[in-house]
Amino acid sequence: MLAAIHTFCDKIRTLRCSPGVELGLASVALLTWLLTGCLQVQLGASRQELRMVADLVGWQPPWPIGPWLLGATGLLLILVRQRWLGSEIIQVQQQLRLRQLTMLTSALLALRLLSLWNPLLFLFPYLAVLWAPHATWAL
Repeated sequence: MLAAIHTFCDKIRTLRCSPGVELGLASVALLTWLLTGCLQVQLGASRQELRMVADLVGWQPPWPIGPWLLGATGLLLILVRQRWLGSEIIQVQQQLRLRQLTMLTSALLALRLLSLWNPLLFLFPYLAVLWAPHATWAL
């Protein structure tokens, strides 16, 4: 299983895409992360044992404006640097870093959504940390 994941990650690292595609994928990953931040999740913890429960309560439409502006500004700066300020070597390195960030965001997003399934949260209670507002700021 780990060997299959390792070969999959190697194939993704060596995949050649245009800078616009990379930036689009990163934007979609960030937008999806911020949209899941609008979900109202109520977390519960037990003092007798290490156990967490996550319940989806509803939808909270207003976006957290600070992280959204910070992420949009970062993606805009990447676009400016790719178009006008970088050589080809810098662009390839920047594309690789952007792809790694997109993969990290996608993996954290998948774990965040899987943590709504309480049996998984029972096995891995620390996944509840992904619902904290600090996780959005850190990302």
